[in-house]
Amino acid sequence: MKKTNPSPLLSALTPAQWLLRLGLFLMLLLLFANLDGVEKQYVRAKETLDRYLWLEQDLAQLENDYGVRLRADLAPADYPPSWLDDDTGDMTVTIVHDGQPVDTSTKIVATGEGADFTRFVRILKPEIERYAPALIRQHLSHIYCLDTMTLHGAAASGTYSRELSSLYVVGTVSNPIKQRSAIRIKKTFHHEFSSILMQHYNFDERAWRQAAGEGFRYKGDDDPLFYWMFISDHLDAPPPPEEVLFQRGLLSHYGETGVENDFNVYAATIFTEPKRMKTLIATYPIIARKYALFKIFYLGIDPGLAPVFAAIDE
Repeated sequence: MKKTNPSPLLSALTPAQWLLRLGLFLMLLLLFANLDGVEKQYVRAKETLDRYLWLEQDLAQLENDYGVRLRADLAPADYPPSWLDDDTGDMTVTIVHDGQPVDTSTKIVATGEGADFTRFVRILKPEIERYAPALIRQHLSHIYCLDTMTLHGAAASGTYSRELSSLYVVGTVSNPIKQRSAIRIKKTFHHEFSSILMQHYNFDERAWRQAAGEGFRYKGDDDPLFYWMFISDHLDAPPPPEEVLFQRGLLSHYGETGVENDFNVYAATIFTEPKRMKTLIATYPIIARKYALFKIFYLGIDPGLAPVFAAIDE
């Protein structure tokens, strides 16, 4: 996607703002004074300042054009009600499995490193811009960048709150060596946002199920705890081979947990893996039928998403 020319923002700066940025630049030079050579000091300080200025511009553009704020801070007021226990107000909800209470605590750690947040914004900005500004403005107010997230007692990559028009996306992990890949961050964004869209626009669940054939049932339909057992690695049997899942019209074992999660996986795959999706559609009839339903649904919401599907159909 074509980058926005930064000159309009910079030209609008007041003399006081220019002095503030100059002061920041000089301060950074002093901070990096221990580097060998004046040239290294200059390059390091300039890279840091550029990153700061571009981040500021990216955040402002997303908020002005799309009405969404990307944030690295999270306060209790930003928590969805589903995270809180009705009686205590704590971030813990207890369910019962095999007659025993199960810890399903929710734990959130916001991103603390500026460089991680900058990377997160640069990864997500083009993905947000694939949608119509009016669509994002209507359904998303905040996207939070997290270091870690524990939902229902298990590690998670992200979640959403339709009530708060917010997404919560893990963009980093505490171990830098295992830093979350760009494609995984993109997948999580499309995955979670698809839940908000399917709920708001009355997605036809019946047609989706029928595409898989008469009598099709998810594992989660017959076992209300299948979802929790899946995400917490409590399933007794190993996952079935991919070929078995594909024949059932599922793109991953996670899709067995129910319609919404199945739909989420389709969203993540369609937006980030068009070549893989093209191959699956050509090979498995059920996947092709469900893809067609997904395409009709999304283009009905936002016709500007046609290039997403053209990358698969062509």
